[in-house]
Amino acid sequence: QVLRDLLEIYPAQNRSQLGIRDVWCEFKIALCLRCAQWYGTRLNHPEYAVPYYNQILALDPTNYQAMNSQANLHRHLGQWQQLAQMLGRMSEIVQAPHERASVFVDMGELCETHLGMPEQAPTYFRQALDADETHLGAIKNLERLFNRQENWGELLKILRLKVNATTETEAKADAMLQVAELLELRFAQTAEAIAEYTAILETNPMELRALKGLERLHAQREDWQPLHDVLVRQYDLVTTEKERAIKMEQLREVTKLERVLFPLLLLLLVALLLPSAAPLLGMFCFGNLMRECGVVERLADTTRNALINIVTIFLGLAVGTKLSGDQFLTASTLGILLLGMVAFAIGTASGVLMAKLMNLLSREPINPLIGAAGVSAVPMAARVANKVGLEANRQNFLLMHAMGPNVAGVIGSAVAAGIMIMLTS
Repeated sequence: QVLRDLLEIYPAQNRSQLGIRDVWCEFKIALCLRCAQWYGTRLNHPEYAVPYYNQILALDPTNYQAMNSQANLHRHLGQWQQLAQMLGRMSEIVQAPHERASVFVDMGELCETHLGMPEQAPTYFRQALDADETHLGAIKNLERLFNRQENWGELLKILRLKVNATTETEAKADAMLQVAELLELRFAQTAEAIAEYTAILETNPMELRALKGLERLHAQREDWQPLHDVLVRQYDLVTTEKERAIKMEQLREVTKLERVLFPLLLLLLVALLLPSAAPLLGMFCFGNLMRECGVVERLADTTRNALINIVTIFLGLAVGTKLSGDQFLTASTLGILLLGMVAFAIGTASGVLMAKLMNLLSREPINPLIGAAGVSAVPMAARVANKVGLEANRQNFLLMHAMGPNVAGVIGSAVAAGIMIMLTS
């Protein structure tokens, strides 16, 4: 069988150029390789395969197949020092970029896991990248090390290499998201992060994570028009054109008695069921009652204009003077901001899905866009829902319909805060 293989490998014209010694050498190498593989895999006696590999390397010191097989044998037997020597020998001989990079990656992982020399591992991984900068094994190992060391500058360089080396669409999008999030959270480079998120959407317009990233950054920079565009694109992902064009009927007029009873009953229920949230919702109900009762118009006008402006200014100054950089720019603060963004995203999507469900169960048509206004961003969320509805149907005015879920989001947030205060106190 070995002779037949050699006859296929060396055509007649090549065999005529080889001497008898060369043919015999090739035959012996092929025969030893076949015997070594036979002992190592078929008979489960890898220790008998080692002499055959040594004979091959004595005849041909640059035989990569024999060295690679012997390295796998040392790895199987747990002979780490011998494996390190064999990998070092392979690194001097192998010339193909990808194979050379793989050898260096194996050496780095061996130093890190079995030889007790983890400080040398990054050097080997970098040598692997020097040989082949698209080698994903070296990139992932360096990514892991730099992430653990919190070496964000080097991690950013490695992630950019990962973007260029990855060919699979989904994996490439994940790598680009890592770059964008690193620029956003670790370097505070909002313009560069926006460019990365935008590049992701150019390749995959349906990538919701990139849209959420743009939403966070535009809200942080108070870029209202780009933020509006991003929210509209998110609405497009969870609603159809037909659903956005649903025209809702005009709401009935609410009587003055109902408007007065609403804050009183709301405060009474909260005080009885959740006392810890009563002060927060009490202020909301008090302002609502002053406006609707109609007998303290001067106080109501002062409260919703001059007083609210004064309180906002002093509150901002009081909080701002306490927010030094070393206290504010910490991992816990960034984590809280990230959780808040995730909460808004979940609240928006959940509201749309719930409105879809209500539309199926209700006799009157309900536009799912008003569900997106069920967060405590008053009145921006309701305005965005109204604008998107008008784009789908010029006769579709959803502002007052959306203000209901919008205010309900404020009340729900206050109640949730009260529950958290009660559970953590």
